[in-house]
Amino acid sequence: MVVTEAQARRMARGVDVEWDEGVEDPRAAWSQRHAHQSMLSLLVGAFAAGRVQLRRVEDFSAELGARARRRLGLKGRVSDTALWNLLARQSAAGFRETVVRWFRRAVEAKEFTRTFPLGVLSFDGKSLWTSSSAQVEGAKQSVDEKTGVVSSSLMALSAVLTSYTSQPCVDLEMLGAKSAETVAFRPLLDRVCAAFGAHFSVVTADAAMTNIENALAVRRNGKDYLFALKGNQPLLHQQAMDAFEGLAGKARAHTAELREGATLFRELHIISPVRGEPRASTGESRTATTGPATWR
Repeated sequence: MVVTEAQARRMARGVDVEWDEGVEDPRAAWSQRHAHQSMLSLLVGAFAAGRVQLRRVEDFSAELGARARRRLGLKGRVSDTALWNLLARQSAAGFRETVVRWFRRAVEAKEFTRTFPLGVLSFDGKSLWTSSSAQVEGAKQSVDEKTGVVSSSLMALSAVLTSYTSQPCVDLEMLGAKSAETVAFRPLLDRVCAAFGAHFSVVTADAAMTNIENALAVRRNGKDYLFALKGNQPLLHQQAMDAFEGLAGKARAHTAELREGATLFRELHIISPVRGEPRASTGESRTATTGPATWR
């Protein structure tokens, strides 16, 4: 997070967004003090610096200094009220096209370095907003069985090129109250393959998106997949365990990760299926941090 004026200025120098023509200014002409795209670029820089609250974005605009604000085309400090009035009316039209243009320009300028021989695109669900005191139309709602408190949350399925050093998020699909990751996966995959297909050949996803429809969608797009399969899908998990029983072979790699008060152990095995093509098989177990390290 930006904490000094000098760091804020350096962050502003890195914000060079070429906004798509589809990004329109929703404000009335008489209420404009700062240029529309300048305010959007300010938000990009502030969010990248960890300033996700509008009051903190206002502070960020003051920390930029006069020269950095001129670079962004701002006339001075931008108030959180002005930012709210803009975002409350701003359409998302043109944002995806802006990301595509930005990514292609960055690739041409060789600003990205691949950290893995194969291009990898990873899908993952992320929580964008959660509140027990406010509700948003279309948000998912959940009830705490112990307290009866109702919480609303906005989720999104993101697509990230994890094989690059900066790991850019190139697209996302909002998840409403009646949508799920496994359904949102396919339209998001088709869009990303159309725009960025040349930059990856492997698609990864966790257990929530592991099913035959998504696997076939990946293959239709000419990509390979590496899907996780965990115990939260008991039938598929047991079928996989039965299929791999006696074929696991020697473990090639081990990892241990601390998560939610437990240590998660993973092993990587290489097996040879009937067709003779080596495949990777992963298994995992969870044990309490105070208990013995066990594998099963």
